[in-house]
Amino acid sequence: MTSKLEDYFTDEMLLSVIQREHSPAHYRREVLLQCAKTALPVEYGAIEISLDAFDEPLRSEIVAARLPLGGLLNRHAVRYRSEPRAFLRVAPCAYLAELFQIALPVTLYGRSNQLLDADNRVLAQIVEILRPV
Repeated sequence: MTSKLEDYFTDEMLLSVIQREHSPAHYRREVLLQCAKTALPVEYGAIEISLDAFDEPLRSEIVAARLPLGGLLNRHAVRYRSEPRAFLRVAPCAYLAELFQIALPVTLYGRSNQLLDADNRVLAQIVEILRPV
C-alpha cells in the first residue's frame, strides 16, 4: 500500500518503528507510516516478514527498518502481488487515536493483507489501518 499512499498524499512515506522482534526466519514490527514533508501519520501497521524469502542486501535493508517494505520491494524490482484477506472497520482505542493524532470517537478502516512472490510464496503478512481523510 506504500505506493498508493505516496500517490494519494503526493509525498514519500517515512517509517517509524514502534516495536520489533527478529528471529533468523522472520522479522516482525509494529510501525507508523508518516508523510515525509508534514510528518502526518497515515498508516498504522503490524507486519511479519519472511526473511528467508529475500537475498542480501535486501534482507539487511528490511531489518534496518529505514523504509517501508513496499518501497524496498519496488526499489529492488522484486515482483510481488498483494492479496487482501479481509477488510476491517475499527473503533480505535486511545493508543491508535494518539498515534494518528485524532479525536475519538471515529471509525477507521484497514485490511489484513499478504504479499506473495511470483511462486506464491508468502513474503509478508500485514494488518494495515488507515487514518481518516
